[in-house]
This record gives sequence, C-alpha cells and structure tokens, in this order.
Amino acid sequence: MLSHVWGGIEINCKTTTKNLAEYQDMGTRYDQLPGTFQEAVKVTAALGFRYIWIDSLCIVQDDLQDWEREAGKMASIYRGATLTLSATSARNSTEGATLSNNVVEPALQFPSANGTLPAFAVRGQSREDLNPERAMRKGPATSRAWILQEQVLSPRILNITDTQMVWQCATLTESEDGLYYRDHDQYSSGNCYWDLLDTQNPTMRTDEDYRHFERYWKWAARYMIRNLSYPSDQYAAFAGVTRHYQELSGNEPLIGLWREHLPLHLAWTCRKTVRDEKVPATVDNITLLLEYYARRPSWTWMTYPHNAINVQYPGAINLTEPPIVVYSAEILQTNISWSGEPLTSTPSGTITLRSAYDEVQSAPRDPEPPYYGWHYEGRKFEHPDWDPPYNLRETVKAGGEALNLVALSTIRRGDELLETSWLIIEPTGHPDGNQYMRVGVIAEITKIPRTWTAPHKPHGSWREIILV
Repeated sequence: MLSHVWGGIEINCKTTTKNLAEYQDMGTRYDQLPGTFQEAVKVTAALGFRYIWIDSLCIVQDDLQDWEREAGKMASIYRGATLTLSATSARNSTEGATLSNNVVEPALQFPSANGTLPAFAVRGQSREDLNPERAMRKGPATSRAWILQEQVLSPRILNITDTQMVWQCATLTESEDGLYYRDHDQYSSGNCYWDLLDTQNPTMRTDEDYRHFERYWKWAARYMIRNLSYPSDQYAAFAGVTRHYQELSGNEPLIGLWREHLPLHLAWTCRKTVRDEKVPATVDNITLLLEYYARRPSWTWMTYPHNAINVQYPGAINLTEPPIVVYSAEILQTNISWSGEPLTSTPSGTITLRSAYDEVQSAPRDPEPPYYGWHYEGRKFEHPDWDPPYNLRETVKAGGEALNLVALSTIRRGDELLETSWLIIEPTGHPDGNQYMRVGVIAEITKIPRTWTAPHKPHGSWREIILV
C-alpha cells in the first residue's frame, strides 16, 4: 500500500473511465509515474513483493459510484495490507525521490543488561540533519484528513522521510539508523516522541471496556483538525475508521455516533478552531456561520465544516472503567439515510427519544469560585457548552435566556454526586411541534441524599423529542 499526499497537483497517471480498459490490458509505464510512485515501486520490488495498491490507480477517479464503493472498503484494504509505505515528507506525488539523497550510517546500539532491547544508542558525531522527528510529528502526511485512517488501519508502516526510514507497528517504532526507538512497554531512546500504531485488540467489546470509546473519540478529534481539500470528502475520508471500529466493537454507526450507549455519545462537545468571535464579519466568515446554522443533522459533530471545530469526547464516559449509569434516555427510533453508498456519500437522519424535558432560566457565571456554574431554583448547573455559532449570541453572555433541555443520561460520580447530561435544544418550527435541533450540552450536578436509591429520574416532564 502507498500512503501519500496528493498536494493539490494533477496526477497524470490516474485511472479514469477513458483509460480503464487500456490500463487493465497494458498497464502504465514506469517512467510515466510521478516520483513518489516510482520510489514506492522500488521499495516494493526490493522487499520481494509483487503488488502495490495506489489509490489514484486502483480507484476509477471520475466514476462516483466506484469511488464511493472503494472508499467504503478502506478498512479492509489497509487492514489486509502486508505493509504500508508512507511518503511521510513528500508534499505531493512528485517529491518522493529521497532515498538516494542520504546514506545513513547506523548508530552504535548498546543492549540492556538482559539483552532484550537496546538500552541506548550513540553516534560518533552529531547528525541533527538525520533526525526524523520533524517529519514524523509535523510532516505533510500528519496534516491530511485522508491519511489519518491509513495511519489508524495499517498493521505496520514504513515511513519514508526526507532524512531516513522509520518503522512503525503495534509493538515498536525504530528509525533506520537505530538512534530512535520506542516499544510497547513505553521504553524509548533518542527522544522518540511519536507513538506506536494504534492497533486494537480484535476481541474487544465496548460493553466491557469504555477505554475503547476514548480511542474512537481521539480519532474523531484528530480527523476534524486535519486538512481536507474537498468538503464533499467529509464522510468518505473517515469511512475506513468507522468501518474498522464497527467490526471491532459490533456497534452500529450513526453518522459519527454509535447506537449502543447512544445517550452517552450524544453528549459530545466541541470548540471552534479556525474562527474567533472578534474576527470581522468578512464574506468567508459569514459563509462559515451560515454553514454552521444550516448543518443537518444537528445532533452529530460530522456535519460541521471540516477543520472548523475541535471535537471533545462526551464527559459522561469514564475512560478507565464503565460509568455507573443510573438513568438513560429511551431511544425510540433512528432514521438514517445516505444519498449514495453508506458512510461515503451525504447523510441525513433523525433520532426520536423519550426523556425528561425541562425549561431552565440561565444565569451568568457564579461570581464566587469555582466560577464554572450557576443555580436555578436550588439546582446546580455547569456553564453551557454551546455548539458554534450559538456561543456568539449576546443573550447567552448576558444571561436570563430560557433553555429548553432534554435529559440524555445520569451517571454516578463517586459516593456523593450525580451528573446529568442535558441536551440544549431549540424548536425548528415544524408543524407537529416536537422537532428540535441541538444547540449545546449542559451538565447538572446533584448531591446524592442519604435516602436516595436508584433509579434516578431527572427533573421535568416526559416528552417525545425528534432531533433533526
């Protein structure tokens, strides 16, 4: 497999409906391949392999149905590859010819007392120009949204940087010269700051280990802050990760969320990344705000413009052990559809739930420490986590706004506190009157009375809500 940055330039040797038959019968000439492809072919042949998979050659680029179908197979393609070659330093497909630029002499490794791993490595003279850290942490490949799933799904990667090769798998990372080393026991040398590949246990079960939720939400956060050249690729570029987690967990994907424990997942939060409240109202900013307001479904982070928010995992999910859930909203129905192939085309959908509904009068932050909350009729709330752009409204800053809330879940925090996650919603104006859009999340903290016994019932009246 080849993982590379397209770099916004035209790739001449790509498969299209016009040359498909010719490529299948005769192939393409080696000298017509761009530098990155040529380098990948050399490494493949040197390792004794016969085949290499390259996206622009193996997917018909001007056939939408073939593109969506193949994009949905990324999980099986990359998971099934023997090795992924990553053009980690190349900014585009023409910059791959770097192998012959440097002859890397090995560092001298000193074994540990038991001889099982290198204790440290030294070089006779400093060669900072051979340090692969910049490429591994901030190289072109680390900034691209499409490449995230290639890094998540690959069982092993050989990174070709502009200084030397770096090996990565689930058990160790090591540079070509041996100076940079890290293993699964978290031993490292040579200031090796980059992690091992994030390969999961294939027998994992989400109902037994909530730490796997943390892993998924980290993938989502990393994905949304990476660059994506075409907004239409928003779902396809994450489809491989979604399919991979689905296969591992047995859970059903719901446009960035998951059916099992859905009330917990619905409590995700986010922050703006590329726009600031004080930025002048330029045409670009107004366009982005309109996209924010118009996004549907509103209940998922995936419908935000790419690279516009920083996604944060739901706070109710305890990352070390299953949370003690004492209340959960009843999910009545999920209605998800796609314009084409599932996971790779444009989605739409609603979630119907039955839960406690309440109206709470918001207030400014507490004037006394810890400053993070406010009170309403003896109830304690944390400050709302508004979905952009609703945090820009002046009424929110001034306080006194009536918040429409629907309870998602309540978990037990230790022996003294309960935390209820409420979804802040607003009516859409639909004639049936029960359709709402999500605008934020807020937590209510309740002190457990000594006479309390489960189950817990949040304050409010019971209603059926359709989230759009």
